[in-house]
Amino acid sequence: MATKSSRSRQSSRRRPLDVSNWQPKLHPSETLDRAFFRRCHQIEREIVNRVEYEREFNENNFDSGWTVEEIVRQALIELLPKRYAIRAASISDSRGFSAGDFDVAIYNDTWFPTVKSGPTPESRKMYLPIEGVYAVLEVKQTLTLKSLEDAMRKLVTCHRLFRPPSSCDRIVENDQRSA
Repeated sequence: MATKSSRSRQSSRRRPLDVSNWQPKLHPSETLDRAFFRRCHQIEREIVNRVEYEREFNENNFDSGWTVEEIVRQALIELLPKRYAIRAASISDSRGFSAGDFDVAIYNDTWFPTVKSGPTPESRKMYLPIEGVYAVLEVKQTLTLKSLEDAMRKLVTCHRLFRPPSSCDRIVENDQRSA
């Protein structure tokens, strides 16, 4: 049976552990940016396939508009981190101005409450304060000069909504001072 002193002598006689070859290994298939690009490309294909499938069931030309918007919102929910909420919404500022309804609004539902929720949890219509909005999107199935101009008008109007300044030491998201 080995005694405590003989064990300590044995461990002190061991040579130092060589850790120089303990290095991260390169993933055999891709880098993170390449993997993320491939994930985005896969989501794009899924959106196109789902939209084509839904169009087969259209009775009228305008039937797939909301369906396509729902598909895009769902894809963004799957892609973006869970800290971002995604809904269709109307965006307003504290001075009473509105940029109107947007097909997709990416916003912070933790720090900024909804001004007015829809009548049910599944409702499309909700009102959000601009201070909590990260991005807005307009979803178009076909792009014409008129639809592009309408979408751009809404996006520029949203950008021009009033965002109150924050104090210099306050950490906030959507800070425009360094932009």
